Amino acid sequence: MVFYLAQALGFVGLLFAIISFQKNSNKEIVFFQLLGSLTFVLHFTLLGAYTGAGMNVLGVLRNIVFFNREKEWANKKLWLYVFILMYIIVGLLSWKNSYSILPIIGMIFTTVAFWVKDPKYTRLIAFPSSPCWLIYNFVNLSVAGVLTEIFAVSSLLIAMFRFDFLKQTKEYEPTPL
Repeated sequence: MVFYLAQALGFVGLLFAIISFQKNSNKEIVFFQLLGSLTFVLHFTLLGAYTGAGMNVLGVLRNIVFFNREKEWANKKLWLYVFILMYIIVGLLSWKNSYSILPIIGMIFTTVAFWVKDPKYTRLIAFPSSPCWLIYNFVNLSVAGVLTEIFAVSSLLIAMFRFDFLKQTKEYEPTPL
């Protein structure tokens, strides 16, 4: 029963992840990522995947700080380094096996991506996080997590095409002779 509850919560997190990368402002991306992280804390805890749960607890804190970046206290570059260090510490404290390194790497990529203020680069830098989480989710029997990463990659590719590639193509369209 716990396994199915964990998967159900994961599917809610999946929905938030898909929505997040279809947004074209960092604030909206970070807000939906925050909701997804909250959901995945419970999901991974129920699965006994404590590195994933710990990374998502820190993800919630990170997203709260980054959501408030227009305020002076939250716009200090020190936050970027604090979160990276916290991911490493929590990852080591919750270490289960060699796969535990993957969510640590994934969250570091995502944290750097969310620090960047340009949504185009946010999407580009966040992209490598998905393969890390995909493998971790598979190993920890997180069906919803595997699907989340498949949809996250798809969603990121669609958003990159919509907001980055098409926009760039229109800006640099050659003039007819």
